[in-house]
Amino acid sequence: MYAIGPFVGILMVQFPVLAVLIAGLVIVSMPGRRLTGRSGGLARAGLGVLLAEVVASMIWSAVFTQIVAQGPFDMSVTQFSVVNAIISFMLAVLFAAGLGLLVAALVSARSRADG
Repeated sequence: MYAIGPFVGILMVQFPVLAVLIAGLVIVSMPGRRLTGRSGGLARAGLGVLLAEVVASMIWSAVFTQIVAQGPFDMSVTQFSVVNAIISFMLAVLFAAGLGLLVAALVSARSRADG
């Protein structure tokens, strides 16, 4: 059985980040905003990737908490550490990709304004 407490705690901690990412997506997607064309698309993609990373991180944190709470499990500590490292690396790559897309949006908007 899954305990809801850890998930609520994780959601409360991540709520400000989720709120900013969702608000950013809404603002960037509004018609008539300054970021249009390629820069707007890159900004929306970056915010979407960051949102996906936060949700995936929340899910992994909840799963991790449940695995630890259940006590003995089939995997050894070393195997579990490897799985945790792989998932953490994938989440870090996702975060870096989202941040990179946001930087690309800013650079493309800036170069368009200069030219």
